[in-house]
Amino acid sequence: MPLNKNQQIRAQILDGCLSNVIKWYSIDDLLHHVNNYLVQEVGGEPISRRTLYTDLERLQDPDLYGADLEKKTIDRKVYYRYREKGFSIKNSPMTPQQLTELQHILLSLERVSNFPFGAWLDALRENEHLPFIDPSNEKALIGIEHNPDLTGMDEFFVGAFQAVVNKQVLSIDYRDFAGAHYSYIFHPYYLKQYNQRWFLIGRQEAEPDTIWNLAIDRIQNLTPVQHYFFPSRIDFDDYFYDIIGVTHQADSQLEKILLRFSDETLPYVITKPLHPSQKTRKNGAETLIQITIKPNYEFYSVIRSFGKNVEILEPDSVRQTFVQEIKEALDLYARP
Repeated sequence: MPLNKNQQIRAQILDGCLSNVIKWYSIDDLLHHVNNYLVQEVGGEPISRRTLYTDLERLQDPDLYGADLEKKTIDRKVYYRYREKGFSIKNSPMTPQQLTELQHILLSLERVSNFPFGAWLDALRENEHLPFIDPSNEKALIGIEHNPDLTGMDEFFVGAFQAVVNKQVLSIDYRDFAGAHYSYIFHPYYLKQYNQRWFLIGRQEAEPDTIWNLAIDRIQNLTPVQHYFFPSRIDFDDYFYDIIGVTHQADSQLEKILLRFSDETLPYVITKPLHPSQKTRKNGAETLIQITIKPNYEFYSVIRSFGKNVEILEPDSVRQTFVQEIKEALDLYARP
């Protein structure tokens, strides 16, 4: 059974003592070190001698850490340390049980997130002798909305991820959603998921002053190239905070947008905010929703999804943009 958080903390404290090649520790010494840390550093409760003995047994469990403890008796008192110099649970390879649990987790994450963990699973099996688990025979235990038909993830996600980590410039062949083909020398900085789709965020070498987002499933080919990497000082958590989705429109300004939702929809929006900036505002007996964002395509798409259950009240410029979208949509249905 996996260790809980408190057991893991105690194991780390004991490991620090027992890996000391100079000093031997008695049960009283170990109990003092563990309880002193738990009380002083964690704000927890001290443990008993029985619990400490159980922790030492866990350290020696081959399915957990597999530590080999050496003992010696001095004046009828038993002292402990690791038999092997240099041993530490921090350096221990994962046990078969831990590897199998990790494999189950990765398989579950792959199902629900469109994240291609297959390459990591293959590496684990190859380097750690991980027992094979056939995903086709494994029943899903949780259901999360995802897009199993998304293309390009197995071929290009791992390469994009490695390029972000290693600050590696990429040559990318790309086909946009209109079907047009482009080739970019691309400096990748960040990966972001929105609406069941992954995007690679970075700069195109031909336009270094602009941040681009490329949908992973629209990439046709991706190859590392030996170009100087343009570093980025952008905090992408801040960069994306002012918008919904991934699209920064050049002419979009930060706006306080006031929305009126139907009585049926309002509780849903309150409990599942449209944006981290969301606040409620009272207008007499009425409750309104305010978000502070730069309106973009994704914002209007979210508003459209509520249909007749939402009205944009302020600012008028955002309201009129949405009114125009509605008129154009109505024109489609007015055709014979």
